[in-house]
Amino acid sequence: MAQTQSDFTLCIGQDDLSRDAVSRHAGQRVEAEWFMAPTGSTIADVRNAALAEIARYEGIVVMVDSDDVLLSNRVANARQMLLDCDVAACALELASQDGTRTGEVITVRESTKPDDILPRHNLFGLSNSAWRMGMLRRCLPVPSEALLVDWYLVTQAWLYGGVLKFDRRIGMLYRQHDRSSAQIRPPFTPHQVRNDTEKVYQHFALVCANFRAGQNESRQKRLAGVADDVGRFREIVCSDAQLLDEYVRRLNHTQCGNFWWESVAYPDLEALWY
Repeated sequence: MAQTQSDFTLCIGQDDLSRDAVSRHAGQRVEAEWFMAPTGSTIADVRNAALAEIARYEGIVVMVDSDDVLLSNRVANARQMLLDCDVAACALELASQDGTRTGEVITVRESTKPDDILPRHNLFGLSNSAWRMGMLRRCLPVPSEALLVDWYLVTQAWLYGGVLKFDRRIGMLYRQHDRSSAQIRPPFTPHQVRNDTEKVYQHFALVCANFRAGQNESRQKRLAGVADDVGRFREIVCSDAQLLDEYVRRLNHTQCGNFWWESVAYPDLEALWY
């Protein structure tokens, strides 16, 4: 409602919370198109159900996670960025669980290109990315068992050679709370790194098992090499408590904390598993 450009259709994907419940909590009727996945759907199934319907539209889609907050320029800036790219992501400011702004910004250097981030890490989330519908249709569906849906989708776009851009203007408040699926800032713990490694390992296994015709073969090989790194890290570091403790100790003294999943197999520490 606070957007500087308001000529868009609001679409909400759900599997549990009803339209009436949302309107009751909001204190007013929420005018939106609702796409309901069956109760008990997987994380990917909920998103597939909504995105498959949304992708029937022409134009663009601006992604928003329900626990994050759009700044008023989010839609306008996304439209501007997508004039000459297939997928665009904006900078995020971290917010506490109650929505209070922290002043900490997740962004990239002006010289950083998406190809410097993908496929090893991710900064194109369902909190901060926007897509041209044609590219979104090409990348769907996401495997039902996928946990890191945003990373899987943008990896497909990268493999297809899509034009990806990052907007250094802040467009979203990214809420940090106990249920956040990914911790982006240190300090990291051995328990968190081990859990994240399993998610990242699964992500790369799914992508490698689902390479598609028409994707860039050199990028497929590059991704497979990163997958091998993650597998080796998982086998050597995460299976040895002492080595994992040493890895995390060193990790917390590096510059790690710029991208999602950067704490897994951090390249500057690869001497520990090679």
